[in-house]
Amino acid sequence: MRSFLVAALVLVVGSAFGQSPASGAPSDVPKGHWAYAAVDNLYRAGILHGYPDGLFRGDRMVSRYELAVTLNAFQLPLNSLRDQVSALDSRLDGLAKKQELADLLRQVEAIRASLKSIREQHDQVRSLTETFKAMDGQVKALDAEVKSTVLPTVKG
Repeated sequence: MRSFLVAALVLVVGSAFGQSPASGAPSDVPKGHWAYAAVDNLYRAGILHGYPDGLFRGDRMVSRYELAVTLNAFQLPLNSLRDQVSALDSRLDGLAKKQELADLLRQVEAIRASLKSIREQHDQVRSLTETFKAMDGQVKALDAEVKSTVLPTVKG
């Protein structure tokens, strides 16, 4: 396991020399090796790069410089992912604000509907009040007419 890690870290050294990622594991990695799939995946992902001569040299020990280059190769995509997550988080905050605004708009529309209903009821009350006043006037007039017509004949 340690020799694989060492070898994997060594592959990144190629990136320090400007070597572009290959299409798969270098030719010196045996296809039957237990670490072949991992080397192949990391090589295809562009995280590991062979030595300038294109070899992997899986049995060689890794230096601290090679380790630093490898760890840096992992850090760059992680930084990019962190930036993407931050951007998505900001967009989600914006969506939450949009949802809050949509909720407020629904509440405003409900209040408008209530106000319209209250205005209609107010208009009905005003109309009924006018009708009541008119009827009250008619009742008073009829009362006066009854008093003036019926009462003198009853007394007399």
